[in-house]
This record gives sequence, structure tokens and C-alpha cells, in this order.
Amino acid sequence: MTFPATLKTLQTELVDAHHGYEEALKDTTDSEVAGLIRQIDALHTDAIAENHDSLAAAGEPDNEDGSLMSFVHRTVISVRSAITGLGPDSLPSFASGEQRILDAYDNAIQDSQDYPEIARGLEGQKAKLLAMVARMNAAAARYSETH
Repeated sequence: MTFPATLKTLQTELVDAHHGYEEALKDTTDSEVAGLIRQIDALHTDAIAENHDSLAAAGEPDNEDGSLMSFVHRTVISVRSAITGLGPDSLPSFASGEQRILDAYDNAIQDSQDYPEIARGLEGQKAKLLAMVARMNAAAARYSETH
């Protein structure tokens, strides 16, 4: 039984997103957006720690620095912030960016079926992320109704 590589892929996606959200928090002046970013980043940070423990227990290293996409996420956020700012109109972009992470969760959950405890943990993480993305989309919808 081979340990699922998709869990490492998910871990890298989460680390990359975390780095992007750190950059976003520096650049947003909107309190609601900052609050949502802090909440989703906290979900990612908790998931990173939990997945790190699962990987470590299996003797698998994870990439705590993320990938080249960490740099790309930070750069895109910095450029967007400089041009248009990071306000409520940015929320749909953040929410759609989370779709790649949700897809990574689906793959990791599927591939972790031989590791039921890990699969259950991933399912719980995904459920929390889905709820958070729904909150981001709801906040974006409220903003677009008033602007």
C-alpha cells in the first residue's frame, strides 16, 4: 500500500494559498475582507498542521515552503492590490481560487481510502472550506447588490 501522493499535492496547495493570504492581509484595508481572509487562512493553517502530522506519521516529507505558485500568488495579489485594491470585489477571485484546493481535497480523499483516519480528517477539512467559500461568495454577492 503506497501512501497517497495526492496528500502531498494538497499540502503544497494549502501552503501556497497560505502564503497568498499572508500577502493579501498586508494589502487589504477592508475589515470584512480581512476578517474572511483571516478565517480562511486559519482553516488552511490548521489543515497544514494536521496534514503535516499525517505525512510525518507515514514517514513522508512535505514541502513546508510551498511551490513556485506561492511566489505567483503573492505577486498576483500584490499587483492586483496596487491596481484595484483588495476589497469585497476581490472575494470572487479568492473563492474561485479555492476551487483548485477543493479539487485537490477530492483527489486526496479518494486516494486516502486505505487510510480511513486521514480520509475522515480530509473530509472534515473540506467541509469547513466549502462553508468558508460559501461565506466568501455570500459577502461578494452582498457587495455586488449594493454597487
